[in-house]
Amino acid sequence: MLYLSPHPLHYPVNEVYNPYQIFAANILHICKVTVNNKSIDVEIIKSNGSIFETFSLKKGK
Repeated sequence: MLYLSPHPLHYPVNEVYNPYQIFAANILHICKVTVNNKSIDVEIIKSNGSIFETFSLKKGK
């Protein structure tokens, strides 16, 4: 038997208006990761295509 919680935070995905689902979709980011011998470079890209943040993880000796 499937039990659906009566809790007000329970929202079936895409079945009812869910402000948490809308918020999650709005903050979705894509990460572009480049790996080479000296570092791992990461670009975080927002859903509108602009770059949100970049950083590098350098290889230690």
